[in-house]
Amino acid sequence: MNMSGGWWLFVGSAAMASLACFAADLDEAAVRRLVAQLSAASASDRDEAERVLLDHGPVILAWVVSAQTGATGETAFRLRCLQDRLEEMAMADRVEAAIDTLTFSVGRVVTVGGGRGVRVPLQVAWEPTFQPLAMRLPVHTVMADGPAAEALPPVQRQAVIEPLLAPNASSVSLPLALKQIDPPLTSLATLRGTLALWIAGREHDFELPLDGPSRSLHVGQATVTLLDAVVRDNRLEVTAAITFDGPSEALASHRPWLAQRRIEVVGNDGQPLSQKEQRTSARSDRGLTTIAAFSLPATPDTSGLRNFHLRWRLPIAVHAVPVDFLVRDVPLPTPQSDLEPANSSEK
Repeated sequence: MNMSGGWWLFVGSAAMASLACFAADLDEAAVRRLVAQLSAASASDRDEAERVLLDHGPVILAWVVSAQTGATGETAFRLRCLQDRLEEMAMADRVEAAIDTLTFSVGRVVTVGGGRGVRVPLQVAWEPTFQPLAMRLPVHTVMADGPAAEALPPVQRQAVIEPLLAPNASSVSLPLALKQIDPPLTSLATLRGTLALWIAGREHDFELPLDGPSRSLHVGQATVTLLDAVVRDNRLEVTAAITFDGPSEALASHRPWLAQRRIEVVGNDGQPLSQKEQRTSARSDRGLTTIAAFSLPATPDTSGLRNFHLRWRLPIAVHAVPVDFLVRDVPLPTPQSDLEPANSSEK
């Protein structure tokens, strides 16, 4: 065990009664005491420490990951199990929060094609604090039913509607083209379907020493790897990669959100170096490689890179979430109103 890191202080079993009473806003010192209790002599004390840690949820995930440095034996095993369970909780919390913020409605419906169809703008809105990474609506999932169970089928069932999500947007409109029937319906009892949504998982500060044995860190479904760190004159150039366990539509080359995540290089004194530039050198549907350059002090430390570490704040996963929607009582215009030219293009 690494005795110098402060994680492996022994806590006697007499202190165990107070551990379960920690407030929900645990600080780092309290978490360290709980982690230390994972190596207690009593199995019941170890189990209780693990339970209390787990009860505080994903908020302590970063500390649990950090505590694994130097851990061995049963303590290392319990920390790894804790990390797995906290990551599952983080995923569930994130997905549930995202779904809860979504609302669905229908805007102004118009007739198209000389009355042969209707264009139904499905409005999807969310709280400003939530930013979806990508969104797609497979048209074959859409069902539009009249008051007597009549069906208005989509014009193109194989189509996929993929909106452009503007930065800081809180809503988007998805235009659905439906075929009208004879006699034409004047309302829909229900409009339903399944939206495919990609959201970023819980954020984590991936930290790696620039000069050390650990060159990669895996948390959740993401692995950050330090590929290179080179000093030239007073300039430090760092090459690092983020790779997710599987491909994702949210990582397509035309989506800039991941490339906008900035790398930091931080000294042991906690002060970050000034970044000069950052560019993406390679990318795929599983992640990207980026190169960042930093200014070193005019009189650099002779210890070289040992006093610096990389910090990159990234999501530990990208979640693909199917979201079922249902909108009731949608009024439709009659073919005699709101007509558009017969050659109107349908999206």
